[in-house]
Amino acid sequence: MEVTQFAKDDVKVKIMTKIPVSGWSYDEGKRCLVENDDPTAFGAGAIQFKVRENVEKFDFYKDDFENYQDMEDRVIGGITFRGRTYRNIGYDWIQYIAQLDDGCALSIGLRNMDCVPGTMPDIILNNMTFQ
Repeated sequence: MEVTQFAKDDVKVKIMTKIPVSGWSYDEGKRCLVENDDPTAFGAGAIQFKVRENVEKFDFYKDDFENYQDMEDRVIGGITFRGRTYRNIGYDWIQYIAQLDDGCALSIGLRNMDCVPGTMPDIILNNMTFQ
């Protein structure tokens, strides 16, 4: 999948990973992998991708997050991502953010799903590469 920065189609990140043949789908409009065969399934767990110019841009609503906690960093695709958990707009989130280059930062947000070793979200993240 390719994820572009809002209002800047020339700033994009190509994300490659493996997902199961069934039980997961991709919602192009929301830029997320959905833990359901129907990408529009309400309340389904999802892995959402966002691109901004720097990691600080992901902190814009940080003061509105409930139960905010920093968590252990995670290496995804050879890049160290800073981890955090919080509750926002009724959903529990795990979010990993990293600066990929001078003008491009990536957020990988896991909504309403755990990411413990051996689970499908963990496997998907472990198989990710970026271009």
